[in-house]
Amino acid sequence: MNNVYLNGVRIAALNEVGALAYFLTDQVDSVSLVLDDDGKTLSKMQYLPYGETFVQRGDLNFAPKYNSQELDRESGFYFYNARFYDPGIARFTSADTIIDGEFDTQGWNRFSYVKGNPIGAKDPTGHDACTMGKTQCKTEPLMGGGGGSVARPSNGSTSGGLGAAAHRSAR
Repeated sequence: MNNVYLNGVRIAALNEVGALAYFLTDQVDSVSLVLDDDGKTLSKMQYLPYGETFVQRGDLNFAPKYNSQELDRESGFYFYNARFYDPGIARFTSADTIIDGEFDTQGWNRFSYVKGNPIGAKDPTGHDACTMGKTQCKTEPLMGGGGGSVARPSNGSTSGGLGAAAHRSAR
């Protein structure tokens, strides 16, 4: 399946037979509708604030769900690139390897999700919550000390049109 991304968020997918599906998202990039080329609804989803599925209708085989993350159907956890998140308890299943500042008490809990603000924030990497608003939360590479790189969300504005912000990836 080929995926189309805009600012780090999957906005469409092209399946093996060439059919395109478009993902419509809410304020925290949770997929609420999946549409085909004709605008017909293929699936509809609604979520509770911390990601539990409230409504799910139609074709459920599309990968992006809550916060545009992939749901592991076997465990019921979402994969956030660095670790898994359990929407049933509103916590990550493992401790964050990045400690989020000594002066931020929410950062002391290394299992917490978006510092208790699931309506206005998301955590695309599993390491750092970013707030939504006038700017979109997106993923940018950040060079690590060992020459590797980790993804870190940042606030950056988007301009009209897809331009260089959109890219495709085969998966």
